Amino acid sequence: MMQIYVTTATGGLSTDVAPVGGGVAVLEALLPALAARPDYDVTVLRPGSRAEERENDGLRWVDLPVPVLQDVAPDAFLHFGERRYARFALQWESALRRFFESVDP
Repeated sequence: MMQIYVTTATGGLSTDVAPVGGGVAVLEALLPALAARPDYDVTVLRPGSRAEERENDGLRWVDLPVPVLQDVAPDAFLHFGERRYARFALQWESALRRFFESVDP
């Protein structure tokens, strides 16, 4: 079984909320195709206000805590100003780094 990790800052959103043509549209097409493969074990990593894990539609969803997202709506970062978005991006990168440091290659 092949382990696949998909990292996405917009993984909790739909194209109803996010700008058309971005990563959300790609995920809406890609994830069902990956989930349909019985030889793939797919984990989707996305930012959240707290650590959470769930299984849905043949995928493992892992929310990694990003402090700037504490107590805000899931799509709030789409409306952040430049400095707050930069803080979000650095915190998201840090959360991903911590996660992958614990993964056995």
